[in-house]
Amino acid sequence: MMKQVGELVFVGFSFAIFKLLSGKLLLSFSVLGWGLIAWGILDVILNLVNFFSLTLLRRRSVGVCALVYVAKLFAPTASKEVQTYMGSSLDVFFALSIVALMIAGNYSTTHFSAEERFIWNLCTIVNILWAGMSRAMDSFQVMQEQAQKSNLPSPSSRS
Repeated sequence: MMKQVGELVFVGFSFAIFKLLSGKLLLSFSVLGWGLIAWGILDVILNLVNFFSLTLLRRRSVGVCALVYVAKLFAPTASKEVQTYMGSSLDVFFALSIVALMIAGNYSTTHFSAEERFIWNLCTIVNILWAGMSRAMDSFQVMQEQAQKSNLPSPSSRS
């Protein structure tokens, strides 16, 4: 459950912030800017619901992001796991594309206020660090599972 909460805090909320801040920046292109803001707000709501659901019920009660529901529309016969994977994969692609475009265009340094830049940079940093930590935790778990299967001492039991 800790991994799910970490993913929600360091990935889900960061991605929502990327959408909200880039949407604010693009308000002059009204449809695109407002679309990103609406998408970001929806993702914040889903993340808040899931945060409370995970802490109180120990499970998610809604999709991890808005694109999970889009995946359900386009792949209605796919399993819930496939829909979640498809939607969250698209969300990762779009959120990181936003970050890449903002960096490439130098927009976060030239168009954000000091507070917005701080929030953007913080979200970027925790998102990157979480990606590495998450992979390390997954690797450690695989090592423990393999050690249990082969009756070897797990890495956590070694001194």
